[in-house]
Amino acid sequence: MTFEGRTDLALQARGDERFFRLPFLPLQLGQRFGPAARRWPLALRSPARLRCELSVSWPEGLTLVGAPEGVEEKRAGIRAALVPGEKTERSIRFQQFYEQRGAVIPPAEMPAFVAAMGRLEAEFVRPLRFSR
Repeated sequence: MTFEGRTDLALQARGDERFFRLPFLPLQLGQRFGPAARRWPLALRSPARLRCELSVSWPEGLTLVGAPEGVEEKRAGIRAALVPGEKTERSIRFQQFYEQRGAVIPPAEMPAFVAAMGRLEAEFVRPLRFSR
């Protein structure tokens, strides 16, 4: 496997399948915002902007059978997304985004917000799956 512009990364084998964990930025969105049950709003005052682009190619003889889905959570002051891009027979691209600018999440919206961030994180860590 090749991670464009950086290094060769190894596949993990399980039976007839091969797995490749995409080296996205470890945002830990499922944990970083604290508990869903809150008394006060969550105020994300510090601006942050992260973007990661990945291009993965694989050798002949492997077929891609599973990949992360495109997901997005967008609300006033915050956006997190995984965007699959161009896909060919032997390569695929992804973009990972995280932006925050003064977001305030009311306590009543926290359970849904924390759940949405957890779903995003699950896609960020979902590996590519290949068959031979």
